[in-house]
Amino acid sequence: MQLLNGATQLRVLVVIAHPDPDSLCQAAKTTACQALLQQGHQVKELDLYKNGFDPSLPLDAYKKHYTPDNITPVAEEVAQLQWAQALVVIYPVWWMSAPAIFKGWLDRVWLPEIASTFTDSGTIVPLLTEIKKIVFINTYGASWWRMALIGNPGRFFITLTMRACTSWFVSIKTVSLYSAVAAGEKRGKAFLNRISDAMKNF
Repeated sequence: MQLLNGATQLRVLVVIAHPDPDSLCQAAKTTACQALLQQGHQVKELDLYKNGFDPSLPLDAYKKHYTPDNITPVAEEVAQLQWAQALVVIYPVWWMSAPAIFKGWLDRVWLPEIASTFTDSGTIVPLLTEIKKIVFINTYGASWWRMALIGNPGRFFITLTMRACTSWFVSIKTVSLYSAVAAGEKRGKAFLNRISDAMKNF
């Protein structure tokens, strides 16, 4: 379905990983969802903390990881992921990477035969090929220079994982706020405006 601006309507899963409902990340989620809905996209929200998502991998689930029963404990989250044609992932960067609950979502939901599979030679084959766009929205305590010097390792590895499971050519964009602790109201509002603009140009 085409939207009034000529863009294609997408099914967008917005994943948020921040425990504080009054945080800038939560405000970013609200801004992103409102802008996407205004553009006519279909939106589902997945608030990992609010939903009480368990990022740990119990022994029983671990033993079923490579079996057809692997989705049973996370069937709802798997269905959301398979529904999506685009992802907006929002989280603060802690210790150079995503919060543990977000990493746990990757570990438990991006499963074998759901997110990807392997050939006999070990080549990874993506299965989430319906996903065409991914947007990262992140706040950092560190400065841009500090993250640039170390290569932004958390985002690098998560991006690599998502490309492997969708497409190496999937569109990936980022909206970031560095030195967020000292950002102040003006920079916080500018960050939200950049998010709104990015969603309007989705």
